[in-house]
Amino acid sequence: QYLDWTWTDPFELIKEVDFYDRMYEGKLRPLIRLFKLWNVNTGHHYPSYKLERHLSLLSYINPMGIWDMFRHAATNLPAFISSNPETVIALKACVGMIEDYERKNMHKEAHSVLNAIFDN
Repeated sequence: QYLDWTWTDPFELIKEVDFYDRMYEGKLRPLIRLFKLWNVNTGHHYPSYKLERHLSLLSYINPMGIWDMFRHAATNLPAFISSNPETVIALKACVGMIEDYERKNMHKEAHSVLNAIFDN
């Protein structure tokens, strides 16, 4: 139904993402692509527009590496706008495991968990 539509302004979002991508030295667009891949692989529980908008409006400490940005974004990803909050909870748990493994210098294990996030 018409009343169920979400109002979006894709042209405004493109401008917004471009602005923040420049601000974050070209790292925002790759970050958005990573989250879109995760979103598709987990069943597309976030509308792309909302996911992209949320990621572009987060504050990232500059300069941050892409992993730090991913960790920050995953940690701050709201489960309540997802149609399956468990996927967000699982993502946050994976990020926590990766951080744990990295602290223990268990890089191979951390890499395995990171790969699992993006595998089907």
